[in-house]
Amino acid sequence: VLRRSALEKVGGFATGSITEDIHTSMRLHSKGWKSVYVDEAIGFMLAADTPLAYLVQRLRWAQGSMQLLRMENPLLVRGLSFWQRISYFNSMVVYLFSYQHLLFYLAPAFFLLFGMSPIAVEQRGVVGVFIGYIALSILIYKAMAAPHGRLFLSEIFKLINLPAFILASLTLIEPRGLKFRVTPKGDHYGLPWPFLIAPIGLLLVNLTAAGTGLSIMLMRIEIHPEAMILATSYATYFAFAAAISLMHTVERRYADEQFAFPAKLDVELEANGKRQIAVVERLNKSHAFVRILTADLPGTTMQMDIPALAIKRLPVQIMGATSDKKAKEIPVIKLAFNHLSSMHRYILDKYFFETAIPLFFSRFTDVPSGPAPAVNCERHQPVSYTH
Repeated sequence: VLRRSALEKVGGFATGSITEDIHTSMRLHSKGWKSVYVDEAIGFMLAADTPLAYLVQRLRWAQGSMQLLRMENPLLVRGLSFWQRISYFNSMVVYLFSYQHLLFYLAPAFFLLFGMSPIAVEQRGVVGVFIGYIALSILIYKAMAAPHGRLFLSEIFKLINLPAFILASLTLIEPRGLKFRVTPKGDHYGLPWPFLIAPIGLLLVNLTAAGTGLSIMLMRIEIHPEAMILATSYATYFAFAAAISLMHTVERRYADEQFAFPAKLDVELEANGKRQIAVVERLNKSHAFVRILTADLPGTTMQMDIPALAIKRLPVQIMGATSDKKAKEIPVIKLAFNHLSSMHRYILDKYFFETAIPLFFSRFTDVPSGPAPAVNCERHQPVSYTH
């Protein structure tokens, strides 16, 4: 939330870059305005849905940061404090670390394929130090990223970001003429082929290197066995991470419906004069995923009662069965809501905000599940800029 008088002092939102939020904030801080941070989650379910949407978003952020580094470098902007300069500069140059990651991903392959060591030192002595350094780094990561940090998923995260961030770094050469691309939302799909080149290349290079290293060790060629084991292990690890990142990219390229929150609601379904009891396991404002003993063919219209929400005779249509590896005997059927009335929408919205959303996010936070507490607007002030 930005104070209007603050925006007027800096001439409104900054339009010289494609990341107007950080650009505007930096100008506000340089003019003496202060930001107030509220440690409270106020936005949910706003992340990009697909790899295409994610890479469009991250490419825009990275390109905007490169623009600002070239046009309004925070180290040189007048009015910023020392720590503000460091904070803004760090937020912008962090994308350049992808070059460091790329060298790290290629180092084992260069050693195994060409005998080129990234370190000019006696290899027998440095292996123990290097292993100790890696072990200490993992321990620090586990301590700092607890309880939700996952080391392998972090590696995949860096691999997926790698091509977008390296492409964005070219903006340092020519910061003008970039188009603002809105992050795709709602129903969309796509496979960002240009961004698959780096993971595919790293997969092939490291897979070849790992095979070469394994062959050399099996033939018992005495070429620094400790270093060979370490380099082969890393090449195998990077190849596996690249393969998983590609699988994630291909598998998640479609977004055709809203997220369905977990639910446990008993319902009654009626079709062709037959009624049966079922359980809703996931729910959103357009679909219900119901575990049911028997179901008619896709396209069949049914009537659904949800006693817990006082919903009666809600028309639904069978879309088909969904894959369920846990229980093969009782399938999960996807039902689409037909002709959802305004009253039904209100009831579902009330259920989501008071029950489903707090229950879902209680898995990831210390907030107890149950009805959402009333918000005291005087106590919970929004983020704002004050002079």
